[in-house]
Amino acid sequence: MTIGNKFLIGDAGSFASALTGERIYFAMPLGEDVAKTIINKDHNPLLIKRVLEIKRKHGFVLNILKTGKITTNIFHSLFLNLLNFNFFKNTTIELVC
Repeated sequence: MTIGNKFLIGDAGSFASALTGERIYFAMPLGEDVAKTIINKDHNPLLIKRVLEIKRKHGFVLNILKTGKITTNIFHSLFLNLLNFNFFKNTTIELVC
């Protein structure tokens, strides 16, 4: 997030995961992209875009879990069963990392 010529990353820029509360995992690529943007105004901030996409996915999963106990139990059971399949396991790792 930018305010004028200032960049906000980490908690100040609301870059914590809603699902895991993780901050450092997001702060490292954000700091790298901000540094590259300061050095080169034409830099395409792909890492920031990636972090925002992961953050969006985490928010989606959290909203599912917050809908109620029955939904959470169904989602949890389904999720554990799907982890038996390599494709889903790899996709899940990509979702939360």
